[in-house]
Amino acid sequence: MIARAGSGVDNIDLEAARKAGVTVFNVPAVSAPAVAELAFGLMLAVGRHIALADRQVRYVEQGRAVRSGAGGQGPRTCRRRPHRRRDRPLGAANCAACC
Repeated sequence: MIARAGSGVDNIDLEAARKAGVTVFNVPAVSAPAVAELAFGLMLAVGRHIALADRQVRYVEQGRAVRSGAGGQGPRTCRRRPHRRRDRPLGAANCAACC
């Protein structure tokens, strides 16, 4: 038996499974909440430059310099201010069975 958590079974060789007598099935809705949470987390991370800030903090903690221009070592500094969410709605369209 092969169980696929998520939509589709296109990454499973169904013909080989059938020949071997193996049952293949999927559970499409099991990951929908996790995918939605990840989507919102990524939207916030991009808007607030979280990955860049994390790299900068780690470089400073390790005693390495953070570069401010095109040359040098380490991650670049961010010249843009993070987007504020106060006046900007954050949402996602309902994609029901996308996961």
